[in-house]
Formats: sequence, structure tokens, C-alpha cells
Amino acid sequence: MGAGARVLIVGGGIGGLSAAVALRRAKIEVAVFERAGAIREIEAGVSLHATAQAALAAMGMNDALRRISGPPVQRFQLRSWKGRVLATVPHNAVTLHRRDLVLALANDLMADGVVHLGSQCTSFEHDEQGVTVRFADGREERGAVLVGADGIHSVVRTSSVGMTPLRYSGFASWRAMPTFDHPAVPENRSQVFLGRGARFGIFPSSVGRVYWFASRLAAAGESEERGARCRVATWFRGWSEPVQELIAATEEADVVGNDVYDRPPIKRWGTGRVTLLGDAAHAALPTLGQGAAQAIEDAAVLAHYLTHTPLADAGAVETALRAYEARRIPPTTAVINEAWRISRSYMWTNPLRCWARDTRLRLTPTRVWAARAAQREAPELLPDETATR
Repeated sequence: MGAGARVLIVGGGIGGLSAAVALRRAKIEVAVFERAGAIREIEAGVSLHATAQAALAAMGMNDALRRISGPPVQRFQLRSWKGRVLATVPHNAVTLHRRDLVLALANDLMADGVVHLGSQCTSFEHDEQGVTVRFADGREERGAVLVGADGIHSVVRTSSVGMTPLRYSGFASWRAMPTFDHPAVPENRSQVFLGRGARFGIFPSSVGRVYWFASRLAAAGESEERGARCRVATWFRGWSEPVQELIAATEEADVVGNDVYDRPPIKRWGTGRVTLLGDAAHAALPTLGQGAAQAIEDAAVLAHYLTHTPLADAGAVETALRAYEARRIPPTTAVINEAWRISRSYMWTNPLRCWARDTRLRLTPTRVWAARAAQREAPELLPDETATR
């Protein structure tokens, strides 16, 4: 196929690389343009639920996923900051290092010259015949479809549907993934401890590593201050084991902090031959641990709708892209809204409200938690052909 028959993907993170892998498996020519000079990821973990695992399996990534992830986590527990179990939720997820996942996705793409590094998108134009993308170095690339997978500050989103304002959550998070072994961290159970204006999450992974995050109410910009590990240890002093032990096992240089933002959901992701994927389309707070998973699911569904679509036919391309968006906007909107709602209650500071929250969690029947988990991981979130390919 000629250059005009390609799908151009701006952004080489988990979502963009997943889309490239899925499209290539569907025999569609693709090119990925990443602004950074190397494929890299932060020192942190990522959790993939059952539907995202099914999407990766449909892309032919099942063996790679098994090599880089630990045993599936079967239970998720919410606990008070003192360690009391508030809820035990059925769970089917694997936790792995973000870097390992990115490298696994990029492996064949890099070898085949699909990924173009140091390519900062500045603008694009699309017409009946295709899309032209322009880069900071003056280069232009021509394709049939443009997918903006360039994150929460997406250039493609700004130019195609407009950039809605960022929404600050009111809290910051610090993350790391050290090697750690402790009897209070069984390999089949994830845990989140809830306090007043703070929470701490623990997620076991492969090869003895444990992903942790610490979230705390904070003014914007506080996460950028130096000495993160010591400050986190001070904030969470007195919390149930193994919180302090896990922080102590972490190197200062490995702690990554950031203010936490999302964007309110939107009703359309593109026009004509242009669409969005991942955080560029639906940046959510990390409360549900669904960011990477939703981007992977986007990629599988996008490939499903572009398979057998004649890319030279503008009408057929637009129909396929709008069908993809119609399939993905409802579930990703639900994730954004639920993550925002839950985050507010998890970060309450009033003692009475926190007591009421913890009591409600403790009294919620297990069958209710199981039903919610099953709904979030429902196979029908993916088209049948994609989920079983």
C-alpha cells in the first residue's frame, strides 16, 4: 500500500502502541510518531483487568503478557488506615511494570521501522483524500486516518474537537515499584488503605516487585517538591503494615510524583478521518486503575472497525471511526464519572463522613461488589470478533 493508505498514530505510549499492534495484526499499514527521542515509561505499575487482557490476547500479545506479569490477582481489598477490612471485592487483574508493557508492545514495531521517534506533531489537515500531519522539524506525513493517542495534553484533540479545561482532583500521587517481600502482601490480593484526605495502594506484581501509590490532598505543584520518599513516609506514619516497610524499601530516585487531573467527558472524539484514543479522548482519575486498560480496549475496538474498511473511501472511513467512538464513548464516560465520584469520597477529611463511608463499605454485601466487578469487566465491552479472535 502507498503512504496515503496508512493509519497515522500520534503518540507512542501504551494506547498508541497497542493500536499499532492491533492494526498491523489486521493487515493495516500503520506509522507511529512519538515526540520523545526514546520509547520509555515512568517507574510505576499498571493494572490490567480481564477485558484489557482479552484485548491484548486478540492482538497476539498473550504470551508476552504472561512473561512480564505476575499471577492474576483474585481479590481486591479496601481497608481502613489501621488495617481493618472494609470490603473484599472479586478481582481478575494482573499488575506489571509500565516499562515492561511498553517495551513488549514496541518490540516488533521498532524492528520493522513502524515507530518514528523525535516526531512532535504541531498540526494536521484532513480532506476527502486523506490526512496530512505536520511536525516541529518541518516534516509532513500523509495517511488515510489520523489517531490522536498523544495523552492528556493532546495536540490532535485540540485541533479536532477542542481542548476542554483540565480538572484538578485536589490531590497528588506518588508512585514506585520496588522489590519487596512481606507476608502482608500475598501475590493474589491487592489492597487500598483509606484514611482522612489520603489513601495508600499496594499491588503485587511479577518477580517479587510491588507497585504502590500514595495519594494525599495537596495544592497543585506540591508533588514536584524534592524529598518525596521522606515526605510520604512522614504523612503515612502509623498506618497499618506494610505501608511504612514498603516505603522504606523504595529508593528515593524511584518515587514519581504528579498532580492528578482528568478531563470531563465529551460526546465526540473526532470528525472526518480523525479520531482519538486513550487519555487524549478520556483522561480519568486513576482511582479505578483503568487508564491503560481503557486505552488498550480502545485499540482493539478501533482495529475491529477499521478491518475491511476501504481506507481510500472517505465515507467508509468516517462511518468506521464514528462506530468505534459510539462503542467506546459510553464505557469510558462511565469510568471518568465513577472515578471522579469515588475519588471525592476516598479523600474526605471530616471524621464523621469518613466513618459513614467506611461503615457503608463494610456493610455492602459481597454479592453487590461481585456484580459491580462483573459489569466493569463484561466481555461485551469488546465486539465479539475482537474478544475471541
